Amino acid sequence: MEFASAASEKHEIVIIGGGICGLATALAPHRKGLKSIVLERSETLRAYGGGIGLLPNAWRALDQLGVGSRLRSMAVLLQGDIGVGMLPITQHLIHWFVALPTHLLSGDKFPHDPKYIKQMTLELIKDFPSNIQEIIELSDLDSLSATHLRYRAPWDLVLGTMRKGTVTVAGDAMHVMGPFVGQGGASGLEDAVVLGRCLSMAMSGIEGNSKKEKIAKIEAGLDQYVKERRMRVLGLSTLTYLIGIIVGSTSPLVKMVAGFALAILFRDRAAHIHFDCGRL
Repeated sequence: MEFASAASEKHEIVIIGGGICGLATALAPHRKGLKSIVLERSETLRAYGGGIGLLPNAWRALDQLGVGSRLRSMAVLLQGDIGVGMLPITQHLIHWFVALPTHLLSGDKFPHDPKYIKQMTLELIKDFPSNIQEIIELSDLDSLSATHLRYRAPWDLVLGTMRKGTVTVAGDAMHVMGPFVGQGGASGLEDAVVLGRCLSMAMSGIEGNSKKEKIAKIEAGLDQYVKERRMRVLGLSTLTYLIGIIVGSTSPLVKMVAGFALAILFRDRAAHIHFDCGRL
């Protein structure tokens, strides 16, 4: 796997973005003997950022990528109250977040000044344990930020085109979703395993084929990847979409309708963690 800036070079597999899904997607074909190049805006690998929760299905994907055992030795149990989470990164560094209903951050209310972000957060968690308030109080201002949660509506996943020629999407580019079930990063890892498997099968033994035949086989492999992932990410996106409506809406009627839909479509709310993306 290489890291390079964009240039007029030819590579069989080019991956745009060196985040969680991008690096996993590079690792998957690498383990199948396929070379790839990763194009990333940052000049170096970043050793900072937010924490990520990993559910059992994510660990299955990481095991297929060959890094599960090492990461298990570094993992920390995430604990936190509803709307507030904290994850120790090092002895002197903690990643924390506070999730707020949309109406509290709409329009002119959306905070940009770090001082106001800290002030607003402390006011909102004034009834939480003192140790949580102390951690936020001691946070450096330049480390604070507020952002809207982004998501892709479920119907976009049904109707959207996820492949064009020999180009496809994975991770947030395919299925950005709310954090309500902790599957955003995990589903990106699943994407990497499935894409690596489909590409390696499509590219196996194509050296003697013509360029047109090679392209046709790669496109067929990408179509298989999209087929395998579409219904999985549609289910996750629908689940997080409905929960997001319940959390963010101020209308009791809208909350009730979303709640009924959630109860009908997802009777087992934990079923998504039992998913297995299969072998690489």
